[in-house]
Amino acid sequence: MPPPNNPRKSASDLFHTAKGRFRRAGRAEQAAWIAGIVVSSPVTVPVFLGVTVAKGKLFRRRKRRAPRFVQATALPPAIPSDPTVEAQMAAEPDTFCLVRVIGNDLPPRHKIGQARENLDFVLRHEPAFEACEKVWIVNRIVDRVEEAQIIARLKDAGQDFHVIPFDPDEYAQAPLNFSRFGMQQFLLSDAFHSLEDDAQTRAILQIHRRRNAYVMHNNGARNAALEIGAARAKWALPFDGNCFLTNADWERLRRDIAAAPDRQYVLVPMARLGTNDAALDDMRPEDAGEEPQMAFRRDAPLRFDEAHPYGRRPKVELFARLGIEGPWTYYPNDPWDLHSGPVDAGAHRVGRAGMVRRLASGRVDLEAGGRDALRSRGTARASAIRSRLAEADRLMLNHRGYDPRKPVFFDPAHLRAPTPATADAIRAAATTAMARGPHAVTDKTERPPSGNPHDYFHPAPYWWPNPKKADGLPYIQRDGERLPGTEMFSPDSHKFDRTRFQMLGDDVVACALAWTAFEDRAARNHAIRLVRVWFLDPETAMTPNLRMAQVRCGHNNDEGAATGIIEFKDLAFLLDAVRLIDDSELTAGLSDWLRRYADWLLTSPQGRKERRAPNNHGLYFDLQLAAIAAFLGETEMLLDCYMHSIGRVEGHFDPTGAQPHELTRTLTQHYCAFTLQGWMTLLHLYRGCGLPIHAQPEMARIDRGLAWFCAHRGTKWPYPQISEFDTDRYAPITLMAADLQLAADIPPGDAAIAERRPCFHPHDGVPPFWPLMLAPLAVPQPEPAE
Repeated sequence: MPPPNNPRKSASDLFHTAKGRFRRAGRAEQAAWIAGIVVSSPVTVPVFLGVTVAKGKLFRRRKRRAPRFVQATALPPAIPSDPTVEAQMAAEPDTFCLVRVIGNDLPPRHKIGQARENLDFVLRHEPAFEACEKVWIVNRIVDRVEEAQIIARLKDAGQDFHVIPFDPDEYAQAPLNFSRFGMQQFLLSDAFHSLEDDAQTRAILQIHRRRNAYVMHNNGARNAALEIGAARAKWALPFDGNCFLTNADWERLRRDIAAAPDRQYVLVPMARLGTNDAALDDMRPEDAGEEPQMAFRRDAPLRFDEAHPYGRRPKVELFARLGIEGPWTYYPNDPWDLHSGPVDAGAHRVGRAGMVRRLASGRVDLEAGGRDALRSRGTARASAIRSRLAEADRLMLNHRGYDPRKPVFFDPAHLRAPTPATADAIRAAATTAMARGPHAVTDKTERPPSGNPHDYFHPAPYWWPNPKKADGLPYIQRDGERLPGTEMFSPDSHKFDRTRFQMLGDDVVACALAWTAFEDRAARNHAIRLVRVWFLDPETAMTPNLRMAQVRCGHNNDEGAATGIIEFKDLAFLLDAVRLIDDSELTAGLSDWLRRYADWLLTSPQGRKERRAPNNHGLYFDLQLAAIAAFLGETEMLLDCYMHSIGRVEGHFDPTGAQPHELTRTLTQHYCAFTLQGWMTLLHLYRGCGLPIHAQPEMARIDRGLAWFCAHRGTKWPYPQISEFDTDRYAPITLMAADLQLAADIPPGDAAIAERRPCFHPHDGVPPFWPLMLAPLAVPQPEPAE
């Protein structure tokens, strides 16, 4: 077993270690190495070939190379320098401004607090340098406590520094970006799900590229440092915050720059340190084999490209434009990655000077050389970026008012002052609710195929016995025609659980609204009882899954289909009602049930398939899971839902605004309305959580979807629709869209529909008491009688 903190090295690591030692050895030692290799070659060469053949590598066909990050390396013709400018620069003494950028700690790539520890080390051990001014940039530190401690240290040491703050409102305006994938709904595709875990993580980071660029702000801060330095000295040194120089390093750097006065860009090789104990040791530039830092003469025109974020070669993109070759020249690109720009004429004016030391990251195991360590650093870096962005997301949501206990649909302020018609509707619904129930899955009269009465059970509505088979198996599909008992509230629906669950949700919402609007304590108590019986009491509680939802007999071992998950779409409104009830014991018990149910949604075959559905089913999966995440305060799950939802938009609406997936059905007008209604509801949920929906360019595509659908209002619907469509359903879509500040034309009669019809049939997807989700409406009042 290898000793602690000394992990077993791969052959690649050993090779790179030996190569570095050989390079640093004296001539006598190098001669001894060569002699040893020659003497041992009769043994080592056959062993090497044997191992290579055994691993199948010798004659293996090479995989097709991935596209490279660097697309072009040929240098363009040099542009002659301006003699006047060169004479002025030559006459000016070399002065320097060293501007170091302190960024966020990024565990697990770095140790927590490492930036502060390294700052302390520099302040204690780095001397003042001749002809050099030192400046620091505190760069978008997300952790306010850590930022304050760093600033305090700089102040105590009398250092010159600038702060680039993390602003949650600015961060919120950085949109998710799906434009690099070359296909719609990429996160749902086989192309994404066939990727290895590391590649999936990189794809997700590409979606968050602009947020990464805001928070990490590598190249943005480098450019800020460059401008500060160029305004103060002939040479700007925009270095990373962990860089350290000894006096010998500094004098070597000055000397090398002075020896090549015509250079505008100067590479400064960097040595990576495993621990800071070695920072004061004697070193030579030959020891510095890591990605270099760069110095800029004041008149150097090129800058770092701020589109390239941390973790995707932000610094070496400029190296590539300057024709500087290194390991990055051969870095492979993912298909969605940005490439480096073309080589610039400034490539002819690049020099090299001195060296700099990179202080420890706090992760000795990640500082070794070799491919394995490089790969491990990349994996740790990607994990660190996701963790830091998750923290930034939490700060953004908190700043924008998100609170798991706060309703995301119903505004209590509106509820306490309902219009007379709405007040009457709430009282009537609460009276109906209190006259029935409690409801339980154990009340059904037909057992599910599992045999467990606690399992929610409902047959697939559009699947019928096969008339060509004596036993009717397997069932066959008849789209748009419902199997008896699957029509909600129909006489036979008591045999199954769909109607019963709908009554549960409707009744809990009605009672919660009555409690909030009128302080009806009996209604509140009834709502608490309803939730307990369905979810929590051991004798009646539902198992936290939908394995028996939409069972198609003769298919899938008589387990439910993924499509059955949509039957719980109205859970979102029930959870808002529980917030209004505000009973801590009930909330805690329901939260435990929801965690187990959410785990099933994310890991079961049904859940995984439904999430990838490209039509309204995937949308309503997002609504359900996002509502659970918002209720539980699981911000990472909530943001993951948001990402998936935004990634669906351009697959749901074509450039004209039509809905290609829903136009293949026999009830096209219903399903187009159902899908748009789902989007309006889901966007209200996201807005209620503080998510910046209007930062996303995809909202323009939803605007087109609204315009396309509403253009058919008042005209004959030109697509298949085998049953009558309720045209009042346009009103909640247009009014909810307007409340979201989407582009929706609202006919004068829609406000009256809101007053007249606060509830629609649950099959329509309209939230119960949907007008209470909107800002107060101006409802036309009847003319007074003369």
